[in-house]
Amino acid sequence: MRAAILSLIVPLLAVAACDTPRFGFQYDQVDQLSVAGNDYKVYYTKTEAQAVRLNRVGIKSLQTAADAGVLAIKLATQCDIKRVDPKSDPVLIIARINCADPKETSG
Repeated sequence: MRAAILSLIVPLLAVAACDTPRFGFQYDQVDQLSVAGNDYKVYYTKTEAQAVRLNRVGIKSLQTAADAGVLAIKLATQCDIKRVDPKSDPVLIIARINCADPKETSG
């Protein structure tokens, strides 16, 4: 029984630990950058962005890491943050963005 439970949990943990955006998010561009000592991959379209933190942080640094994720979205997209999704956490920041002059999405 224990082996059966572990065989179900281990693959889920492997998927949860990857550096991809939330399941189903269709993005146009991706940038990787460092902000405040944290590394992020930012996936985005003209209206939505998701920043995934790639490094580990201590429990005392979680709020700083979440704030840096919001800044990473702003820097990568060069757009204003319209709203941060309340389902965001210190690893995955999800935001609606407002681009007055959006970055080119060619490529």
